[in-house]
Amino acid sequence: MKVFRPEEYVFATSAEQVIRLLKEQRDRALIIAGGTTIHELGSRGLLEDVKTLVDITKMNLSYVRVENDSIRTGATTTFAELLNASESRFGPELAVLVETLRSIRPM
Repeated sequence: MKVFRPEEYVFATSAEQVIRLLKEQRDRALIIAGGTTIHELGSRGLLEDVKTLVDITKMNLSYVRVENDSIRTGATTTFAELLNASESRFGPELAVLVETLRSIRPM
């Protein structure tokens, strides 16, 4: 099994910082929001060119909003947060979302 060891791990605090890092690093940077599967991908050799991980979890991107006829979720919103919001704020038209989230993360 390969060991994935990026050279740099950055906790980004602004969109400008993320954009700058992506411009500088190009294909050698990867944005993550928690990184649940990142080491699995790395151990399979799928991230050989990645040198920098840009973690966006500190950028206040966890939200669930209803806007017009759509739901917007932030990039760092967890399944649990989305399930909680779905059960309490959305009607039966989104029952499939609640059912799907429960199958991913049983409550």
